[in-house]
Amino acid sequence: MRVSNVRLRASVVVVHENSILGFFADDPTTLKRYFFVPGGLIEEGETAAQAAQRETLEETGYRIQIIENSLIESNYDFVWDGQLNLCHTSFFAGRLIDTLPRSVSDAPYHKGVAWVPIATLDETFSYHEEIRRSIVCLVAQFV
Repeated sequence: MRVSNVRLRASVVVVHENSILGFFADDPTTLKRYFFVPGGLIEEGETAAQAAQRETLEETGYRIQIIENSLIESNYDFVWDGQLNLCHTSFFAGRLIDTLPRSVSDAPYHKGVAWVPIATLDETFSYHEEIRRSIVCLVAQFV
């Protein structure tokens, strides 16, 4: 298995009407389906918060605002497309700016935007304990 360098990432947890915003994605190698909160690599010249906002728009079509002082830093490994990714992710809480999304045209592995009930959080993110833990901590800011 190939190993990547550390990937500096940003993700955001958006809760609206007791549901979490995200999208379904199929791993290109294993075809395993995941539900991810919006997020991705921080681009050069971008802050983590800016990356989280950009990625949310690109992956879900929603414009969001980062909630001040909501940052949770997390380090973990994640296997995607046959590669072990060493991730440093800045997780934020966010709120919708508008409730009507724009259209999404993302990567071929992207299988659709969805809102999953908070009540299913543990099951939905059971594929990775550190990601689940970070999301649970941020969801607590909403309820």
